[in-house]
Amino acid sequence: MFALNVVIILGSICLAVYLYLSRNFKYWTSRGIDGPKPVIFFGTIYQQFFKSFPELTIHNTDTYGKIHGQFMGTEPILVVAEPELVNKILVTDFHKFSDRHNFLTGDPINDRSLFNVNGNDWKLLRSIISPTFSSGKMRSMHTIIIECVKRLEEEFTKKTMNGHKNELEVKKLFGGLTMDVIASCAFGTKTDTYNETEKSEFIVCAEKVFRHNWRVFLFFLLMKTFPKVLEWTQFNEFIVCAEKVFRHNWRVFLFFLLMKTFPKVLEWTQFKSTDPKVENFFRSALTSMIANRKSMANRSKHNDYLQLMVNALNKTADNNSHITGNSAEEPDDTERIYGQRDEKPMNSIKLKGELTEDDILANTVLFLVAGYETTASLLSYLSYSLALNYKCQQKLYEEVMSFDGKYDYESIAKMPYLEACVAETLRLYNPLVVLFRMANEDYKLGDTGITIPKGMMVNLDVQSIHRNADYYPNPDRWDPERFLPENRDQLAPHSYMPFGIGPRNCVGMRFGLMEAKTAVVCLVQKFRFTRSVSTCVPLIPKKHEFILNCGEINIGVELRK
Repeated sequence: MFALNVVIILGSICLAVYLYLSRNFKYWTSRGIDGPKPVIFFGTIYQQFFKSFPELTIHNTDTYGKIHGQFMGTEPILVVAEPELVNKILVTDFHKFSDRHNFLTGDPINDRSLFNVNGNDWKLLRSIISPTFSSGKMRSMHTIIIECVKRLEEEFTKKTMNGHKNELEVKKLFGGLTMDVIASCAFGTKTDTYNETEKSEFIVCAEKVFRHNWRVFLFFLLMKTFPKVLEWTQFNEFIVCAEKVFRHNWRVFLFFLLMKTFPKVLEWTQFKSTDPKVENFFRSALTSMIANRKSMANRSKHNDYLQLMVNALNKTADNNSHITGNSAEEPDDTERIYGQRDEKPMNSIKLKGELTEDDILANTVLFLVAGYETTASLLSYLSYSLALNYKCQQKLYEEVMSFDGKYDYESIAKMPYLEACVAETLRLYNPLVVLFRMANEDYKLGDTGITIPKGMMVNLDVQSIHRNADYYPNPDRWDPERFLPENRDQLAPHSYMPFGIGPRNCVGMRFGLMEAKTAVVCLVQKFRFTRSVSTCVPLIPKKHEFILNCGEINIGVELRK
């Protein structure tokens, strides 16, 4: 009888767990919406064990349609890959989808970053940060970027001094450039980014932020699955010790799913998604830098991102004009292609609230994360594409040389083929596979008959739109001609969004583009990119990554004669 009772109790527990974990699995089928079949505990995330995220999004859209349902653990999520509907969500009805998500972790580096804050807090931070990327600030920073690019040129030259073709892993080199630019433009400091034997603590800690993607999976899975676990355990130390075990394997997805199914875990365990060593380093370094810049004697010596944030913290006069809005700037050619920086939400609202040192810390780390990996990847994929397309590279070289060595801010903006090469690279190798939005109220999705309930997450499938033959003929081919001025009117409306669109698009878009175009111009006029024996064709996206990551990118590089 005892054994029978044990079996009955265990069976009842298993049944209860099963019913709890599968309670929402009929959500989409009951509404006539197709999608991959969820499995217990994983939802539809199990698919990412077998395909990379970019490949998976295209597969699901091709299989189940441009609108289909998925599950993050037990939570239903709607996927939309229809350009007109995406535009309505991001632009026309932005006020109904102004927030990305509602994940509050207790970690200020996560919760207080511009990417994650919602409502009035987002508007306040956006209004403070936006002036960093005004035309005037961009011009002043361009000379700094030129100096950083020259240091990269020297590194390229060292590796090609023998006059023969040299195979280089370019992503690491371009990562050195983007870190150099961030350190110079955001913090007014310099780092020896190309010294592989003696990396500064700044670089070492920054790399932990960029590369430990498994922590992100773990963080979100725990939050949505077992939110109370974090209060019960000192999970930070566990993660640090388990790093080599969990990084980039199935265990990552296990933790990610736990978060999505039992969201109280984070509240219970006080788990932080950021490596404590990283947070402690940046908090210590920035506290010292902020204290130094608060003094009147030092305030006028800097004109960078950190100083702008310090001014806002101090409520200095030169920054107050930006707290309630920004004066409109005429859209340049860049914004006509990638989308205009829309600051209207800040112009019409009197913002309340004050900036804190946690805000500065969170958004400084965000500056690093957003500016380092994405721009380095863009430059890597662009140089790779030029190496495989000699005619395109030659055409770009001729355009660059026609400016007779004049590569200032205004000149680079007047190179249409350069712009087209960058735009096409971002279409084919867009870092962000999907955009996330959360409905602020019940929302009828166009004439589809679908109602998105308040609080539901919507995944806007950028990858499938960018790779859809209906919008881009021969979509897997790198073809800059698509984005030349005379061809742009042939592009399907709202089918291009590498930086997002609408008021919550990437605030640093123009800065990243300026940095990338400056680097390309300076390098192409001096070096030739070629296909080498180790060049992977095609590039293979890695699994278990939120953003596009194809690993090492090897190409041949030789000095032009």
